[in-house]
Amino acid sequence: MDCVFCGLIREGTARWVARNTEARAFSPLNPLAPGHTLVVPTRHYAGVFDTPPDVLATSMTLVQRVAAAMRTTLGATGVNILK
Repeated sequence: MDCVFCGLIREGTARWVARNTEARAFSPLNPLAPGHTLVVPTRHYAGVFDTPPDVLATSMTLVQRVAAAMRTTLGATGVNILK
């Protein structure tokens, strides 16, 4: 299955913020707030229930890394994580 996120990963056309083996973080074209970042698994999964636990854990580690960078560079006092 292919989706917009799979296309961005395959083409490498996103504004990448961070990457690891299991997940990618990038800035959306129309951010809702300073630091707005999307984190998605590198491989396509239909949803959270279909994503292997180790991929979810690695993705959340990347979320935590991006959040720490927001705190340092933007002075963020908190972050929102949405599914």
